[in-house]
Amino acid sequence: MQNQTNVDGASIQSIVSTRFAREFDMREPVKAYLLERGFLPAVEFCLHGCGITDIVAGSYAKREGRKIPKLWEVVAVELKLNDFAGVLKQATRNRKHCDWSYIAMPSERIERLRDSSRYQVKIAGVGLLSVGDDIREVIPPERGDGLSEGRRQIMTLWRRVRHLSSC
Repeated sequence: MQNQTNVDGASIQSIVSTRFAREFDMREPVKAYLLERGFLPAVEFCLHGCGITDIVAGSYAKREGRKIPKLWEVVAVELKLNDFAGVLKQATRNRKHCDWSYIAMPSERIERLRDSSRYQVKIAGVGLLSVGDDIREVIPPERGDGLSEGRRQIMTLWRRVRHLSSC
């Protein structure tokens, strides 16, 4: 939301317009960004104790034979057009089960993000991705707590990612 003043001096809140009509529209560019960095993404993935995460991606060791390869790192990305407080809460929660957790928002929204909001992202240890013509890492994340319970989902994530990439 952006505060504006009308003719009478009253404050009006308006939603910052972006090139994206829905969060779904940011999904493909973010998936491509993760693929370029060696991560295999899955969408609408249920992380243990975190609910549904918009995008979860894993980077794996080279597969040898039929054995599921060793998981090196897991990245979680929450996509939001607005609702900064909600997405910060989600991304912070994801840190419990991932190596890296990001918030991805339209570049138009990131440009208008308050300094206090950017500070909240930094102290939460969450990364911030600006999604526009390209994707830019505005704030790098701190390494999360790892995959305590999430390690049990390695096979699920691998099978889902492999299935999606073969489609």
